[in-house]
Amino acid sequence: MKNSHLEHDIFLLMVNLTQVKRPERILNIFLEALNSLWEDVTFRLLSADDQAETGDIVAIETMSKAFGYISIEDTTSRLTIEEHALLRNAIRMIALILENRVQEKLLSDKNLQLETLVRERTAELRQANAGLKAEIAERNKTALELRRIRNYLKEIINAMPSVLIGVDREGCVTQWNAQTERMTGIRADEAQEQKVVDVFPELQGYRDKIVQSIQTGALQHLPKVSVQLNNELHYLDIAIYPLIIEGIEGAVIRIDDVTSRIRLEERMIQTEKMRSLGELAAGMAHEINNPLGIILQGIQNTQRRLSASFPKNQEIARACGTNLQAIRTYLEQRHIFQYLTGIQNAGRRASKIVTNMLSFSRPGESGMSQTDLHALLEESLELAANDYDLKKQYDFRHIDIVRQYDPSLPPVQCIATEIEQVILNLFKNSTQAFAQNQSLSAPPQIRLQTKREPQAVVITVEDNGPGMDADIRKHIFEPFYTTKAVGAGTGLGLAVSYFIITTHHTGDIAVESEVGRGTRFTIRLPLSQEGRYAA
Repeated sequence: MKNSHLEHDIFLLMVNLTQVKRPERILNIFLEALNSLWEDVTFRLLSADDQAETGDIVAIETMSKAFGYISIEDTTSRLTIEEHALLRNAIRMIALILENRVQEKLLSDKNLQLETLVRERTAELRQANAGLKAEIAERNKTALELRRIRNYLKEIINAMPSVLIGVDREGCVTQWNAQTERMTGIRADEAQEQKVVDVFPELQGYRDKIVQSIQTGALQHLPKVSVQLNNELHYLDIAIYPLIIEGIEGAVIRIDDVTSRIRLEERMIQTEKMRSLGELAAGMAHEINNPLGIILQGIQNTQRRLSASFPKNQEIARACGTNLQAIRTYLEQRHIFQYLTGIQNAGRRASKIVTNMLSFSRPGESGMSQTDLHALLEESLELAANDYDLKKQYDFRHIDIVRQYDPSLPPVQCIATEIEQVILNLFKNSTQAFAQNQSLSAPPQIRLQTKREPQAVVITVEDNGPGMDADIRKHIFEPFYTTKAVGAGTGLGLAVSYFIITTHHTGDIAVESEVGRGTRFTIRLPLSQEGRYAA
């Protein structure tokens, strides 16, 4: 485009030159200059000597050298004033055109340099952008992985059955897992940045332990901490772990509700104690049985020797200078026969205890049959209502009996007489408790409930009596342990019941009771008794 403009300007100049009188001279000079112009890319600048009247045309060597143009011989021609003016204008126009070409070339060179620099910078930027994209992609990948790990760890923490609470140095909550939400009813977002003792008051008494763990960096373990949760006694295992992350101090508090474990441990200890006491009682029963038999036999022989129905007794009395009737009269007036009867009754009672202990320490297969538990419970109620000892203490018929029987309960393989004995003993205990605490505000009530579980049937006997404290409840199944007055009980009723259920029927019996809130006994009997005596 620039060359076409230049050619157009030169063409106009040549047209003007042809109009002068001696155009051939001017044209020759002009063509010589143009030939020098087209022979090389570099240019030669010409200038008219304005001061010379002769109109010499002289090359400006200094400008040629300054711009690096190739020098040619100086050109001098003598022209007329008119020709000189015309050529001078032509040279000026050529100089202007050539100067424009010079500027265009300089600009082109600069543009080329700039384009080269832009290409280099663009390549560098493209490479930097590629690296930046790769770095961003890597960071995004890392962020996603961190988010996945964070969510994974959060799910693990929330899936844990333990209460997990994170606190900072000031004791404010930083972590609150799902189990903590379930135990306290407080959401994690509500607990955040709150004082841990405010949102978990059960830790109020252990604030110093938390501070000590953070300050010393040592684990603090608090086993078997008893607390009241939802108006129930629970045992908590509390562990406080010091935590330092990037210079930030805090602690993680792990709390496990070990109530079931503690009760199981107590039950295991109780079972082991019962087993040991049972073995001891069986040994004692053997040792007691022999002298007891001699005592009963001696009482029986004494009564026979004093009986008037045996002629031999009459004969010996006469031989001694008296008669049997006089002897009997004396003994009756001195209440000797009453003493003998009392000794005999006590001996029989002791013998029955010994027999029961020996029987329950050696369970057998006899008597095991399919039994309708609902019918058995009704029979037990009838026996309880007709028992003289019960009526003497408290009329069983005054007790309200509430039945909640599961109609789908299947027959259970058991020894019916033994289960009946257990139920009767529970009735007797409830009735005696009512008798000893007749100031209860609510009418006495015994609630009988049955239900079926996948592998067992459950019998519940619950009363609204005075209940018992934890210490009594702990010893309730121990042999010879009783809360009754001396002579009012042997302390074997519940112990025998425990052995009947756990040993004879491989079941389970448990008690729940609080002072003033009644007592509940729960009996579980397995639906199948296969292999129950396998050693």
